[in-house]
Amino acid sequence: MKRRLLLYAVLVGLAAPAALAGCGSGDGGDAGASPTPSRSTGEIGIPPGETGAPSHPPGKRPTKITLARTGGIAGIDQRIVIEPAGAWTYTDADGPDETGQLTDQQVSKLQSLAMDDRLPREAKHKDTRKCADGYHYELRAGTFTMGAVECGRFEARPAFTALIDHVKEHTAM
Repeated sequence: MKRRLLLYAVLVGLAAPAALAGCGSGDGGDAGASPTPSRSTGEIGIPPGETGAPSHPPGKRPTKITLARTGGIAGIDQRIVIEPAGAWTYTDADGPDETGQLTDQQVSKLQSLAMDDRLPREAKHKDTRKCADGYHYELRAGTFTMGAVECGRFEARPAFTALIDHVKEHTAM
């Protein structure tokens, strides 16, 4: 019994300093400074309320995003190219090109949506509906490409839908 208590005391004595070491800032900064604001897991770019250079989760870098929308009853042919820093160019076969710039927060959200881990699974989904006048979308984000038909809504593609909605809300598309 004494041996167990001694072993327990030694283990607690060794574990306590290691556990407490994670409580310090580790950067030699002011111990009284407020903690760095946290961001959503996987968020790319600059979180709301912060300024400065964007940061990126491991293995996820901003990428150029191209989105094409074709078809529909009028036979549209629209494309938008969004650069990693948020500058965009919208092209419609029936009109002049338009350009714009996303805010840092819009870029952050768009890049996060484009890097969503659900997109590859959604790209494999085979749409079973028949839709004569739907829009066909093609997304290119870096080396990733996927297409989908919007027939009133996208079937079983919540991540893709969120990305499309974000682009429509903040650009000329």
